[in-house]
Formats: sequence, C-alpha cells, structure tokens
Amino acid sequence: MGFVYMITNDINSKAYIGICIHPPKKTRIKDHLSGRGSRLVAAAVKKYGKDAFTYEILEADVFDEFLPDLEVAYIAKFNTVAPHGYNLNSGGNHAIPSENTRRKMSEVHKSRKSGAQKGEKHPFFGKTHTAATRRKMSKANKGRKHTAATRHKISETKKGKKLTERHRHKISETLKGRKHTAATRHKISEAHKGEKHPFFGKTHIAATRRKISEAKKHPDHAAAREYFFSLSPDMPLTEKRKLLFTTFSNVSQPTIYRWVKKWQSSD
Repeated sequence: MGFVYMITNDINSKAYIGICIHPPKKTRIKDHLSGRGSRLVAAAVKKYGKDAFTYEILEADVFDEFLPDLEVAYIAKFNTVAPHGYNLNSGGNHAIPSENTRRKMSEVHKSRKSGAQKGEKHPFFGKTHTAATRRKMSKANKGRKHTAATRHKISETKKGKKLTERHRHKISETLKGRKHTAATRHKISEAHKGEKHPFFGKTHIAATRRKISEAKKHPDHAAAREYFFSLSPDMPLTEKRKLLFTTFSNVSQPTIYRWVKKWQSSD
C-alpha cells in the first residue's frame, strides 16, 4: 500500500507530486526538504528555505500497482512539470518493487551500512570526545526517558541474545572498582522497601528455608559445634571460645561468638 503526496512552494505556488510506499512525512518529504530528493525541489529549498514549503497527502493506502497512474493524473491536474512545477517529467516511470524485493533491498542496505561503520571505517575511529563535550552530552540526556513503546521494542530486540565471553569480560572490567554514591544507594534502598519489594507479602516454603540455611552455614559450622559440646561443661565460656578461636582459625571471631551464643540458647 502506498501514498501520493504533493509538496508546494507557498511563495511561487510551484509544486511537486510524488509517490512512495512508506508514510511520506518520515521518508520522501523529509528527504526532499533536506535536499536529498528531487534536484529541482532541493534547489528551491536552498533558495527559499524549507519553511517556505508545505505538503499534503493526496492519496493514502493505495495498492502499489495503481500508484504510477495516480502520479500521472495528479501531475497533469496540478500542472507540476517544469518549468511550471518541480517534476522533471509527466510521471508514471516508477517501478514499484514487490514486497520480497523490498525486503532483499533492505537487507543489502543494512549490511552495507553496518560494514561501512565498523572498525577503522567508522568516522570516529581512534578519536575521543573532550571532557567538555561529554559534559554537554550528559546534560542533554539527563531527564530523558524512553516511552513504553520504545522500551518494549528494545526489550524484544534483546530477548534470546546472549553476551559473548569477551563482551561479559569487558563489562566486568569496566565496572571493577566503581561504587554507587550514597544518593544512588539510598534510591536503590527506597525502591525495594515495603510493598515495592518483589518478595513483599510472600514467604519461603520450609524446604526453601532449609536450603537457604544450609547454603549460609560455614563449612566448619558442624565440626565447631561438635567440638564445643565435647568440652567440659565446667570449663569457663571464655576458655571455650579461646579454644574455638585456635582450633578453627579460618573462622572469624565474630562468627564464633554468634555460634556460641546460639548454641547456648539451644542447649
């Protein structure tokens, strides 16, 4: 499905009739008024300025095969062939490619565009932004938020993709040594409090609690407990702790203090 559009110079009333298969405001009209379309329109835009031009959609949702005939009809109706307008001929010379052809053309264009911007071919290769430029870029982007639709598109494009080992390593190296500011830590904390917490109102089942408990236990916990209860009940608690500190030197003293306190309460 395509469109027939008209661009008019409001100063001299000359016009240009065109056809396209995509919404013209974002494609062909934008190209024409930027100097990338018809050379006659480009010359007129350069002379009068793009603010001197207006556009309108003459036909929308037209079957592709009817577009050339409509172009001829509208060019004749508005008499837009040069020198009366900006069309170079009477129209009807466009070959509208099929959907399959357009898809192939799009893929070729994307691959060329991608290859032309990689490595040393990239226009910014080997260059860096100055500190002043980075500050300006940062300031310009502050407060800007993606719309829900844009976020959804970004999410869809990233689904199923896995980072390479090299990519993950680069991210890891970049983040090493970086710490959240106090303000950021406070924001993260506030975002997870109360009803905002993803586990709010939920509880772990008994089996899960046991697994969590076991995972958090020190590998020497069982041995230390057994050793503690093997000591004489008459031995002073301070002596028992000292023996534990010496025997299980790989366990921190605060941890042993916590264990002993728990063992005493459960005795």
